[in-house]
Amino acid sequence: MVWPMAHGSTDRSPADPAALLPPTLEGGLLIVAVRSLGDVEEARDAVQETLARALEAIRGDQLRPGIRVEAFVYGIARHVLADVQRRRVRERGATGEAGEFPAPGPSALDALVQVEEREAAARVLTALPTADRELLECCFVQGERVAAIAARLGEPADRIRKRKSRAVGRLREALRRMRAGHDSGPLPTSAM
Repeated sequence: MVWPMAHGSTDRSPADPAALLPPTLEGGLLIVAVRSLGDVEEARDAVQETLARALEAIRGDQLRPGIRVEAFVYGIARHVLADVQRRRVRERGATGEAGEFPAPGPSALDALVQVEEREAAARVLTALPTADRELLECCFVQGERVAAIAARLGEPADRIRKRKSRAVGRLREALRRMRAGHDSGPLPTSAM
């Protein structure tokens, strides 16, 4: 994007420099950063640092005429990512750890999809009734068997199996609805 200019105006800086940044720029920067760094959280930090530096530079009128805003910001991102890589090398040297750069992680797109899927699953899980969440946690996180749960709760194992099946069904349906773009809305409560 080239800076918009008003008729007869020589002032290139808008009232809000952030308005010049395309809405898709942050997502593109995140993909590049994840691919470069292999870590989603570190990549998000690098993107925020890039955008902060870019806005500061734009406010300081450092964007030359004819330069596209995207190219300007990606140039800044290159420097931020190099700074992160240099910091990693210094930190490894300071701790006495020798070795190679870490093996590249998943592709940038795969890493972003994994993060989005985990966030979606967490949102859906919090929308489930407490009894469903507790039962699913016992079964799938703690690895407890249905018979052990039934014995601890003093209920028949068949009832616990049905509760588990219904809870998994509600979770599956909520995830399906979320992927389809529908608000998951309130979920039905479990029958005890």
